[in-house]
Amino acid sequence: MGKNPSYYDITRFSIEMSDLVTAVSEYLKNETFNRFTINKSIEVISNFVDTEQFIPQTKNHKDCFSKPGEKVIMHISNFRPLKRIPDIIEVLEGVLQRIDTRLILIGSGPELEKIHMLVDEKELTDKVSFLGRQNDVSKLIPCADVYMLPSEYESFGLTALEAMSCCVPVIGTSGSGMDDFLGDTTAGFLYPVGDVNAMVEGCVRILENPELAEKMGKKGRERAIEKYNIDYIVDKYEDLYRKVL
Repeated sequence: MGKNPSYYDITRFSIEMSDLVTAVSEYLKNETFNRFTINKSIEVISNFVDTEQFIPQTKNHKDCFSKPGEKVIMHISNFRPLKRIPDIIEVLEGVLQRIDTRLILIGSGPELEKIHMLVDEKELTDKVSFLGRQNDVSKLIPCADVYMLPSEYESFGLTALEAMSCCVPVIGTSGSGMDDFLGDTTAGFLYPVGDVNAMVEGCVRILENPELAEKMGKKGRERAIEKYNIDYIVDKYEDLYRKVL
C-alpha cells in the first residue's frame, strides 16, 4: 500500500503513532525509511514457512505435468504486472534452445489472459501448463526443478522461501526482499530486474547440473529450517512484544 499515493498519509501516520514497527525484510525496512522519511526504528522479522508442510517429496507428481526427461520451471503468483511473467516466458524460450523444459504457471489475476495470448503468439502452448488457483501448493512445488520469481520488486518473496523448503533452487530478483535469504547464491541465483539473458543462463546452469541443483536444494532446506521455521519466527515476535510491553 505504501506505493499507492492515496495511502501515503494514513500509512505514515500509523507508523509514527505505533509503539512498535516491524518489517519482513531489510529491503522493506529501507524502502519504508526512504518513502516515508520516518523517525521510528524498525525491527526486521522475516516471514516464515511451515517446514513440515513444505517438504521435499520422495515421490511427487511430476509425471502428471511433464513428459519423461522434461525439466520443470514453476511460478506461482497473482498474475499482476509487477510479477513480470512475460520475462518468465522469454526465459523459457531461451532455455528450450538447450534443454527440454516445461513451464508450470499456478495462480490467476489481471494478467492471465495476456499471458495466455503471449504463449499462443510464441507457439509455446505445448510447453506451458496453466493450473489456475490452487488451495495447497505444497504438493506441487516439489515437482519443480527450478522455481522462478523475477518480480519488479518483492517485500519478501514468500513463495521463493516455500520452494527452498521443498529443496527447489530459486531464480529471483536482486535488490528485493529475497536478498535476505538468497543473496549468497547458495540456494539459488538473483539477477537484476529484467535481465532475461542472465536468468536463462542461471536456469540452464541448474538444470544441466544435477549435483549443483541437489546442493542448492539441500542448502535452501537447511536455511528454511534453521532461520525461517514457524517456531523460530514466532519466538522472535513474542520476545519483541514482551520488550515493548
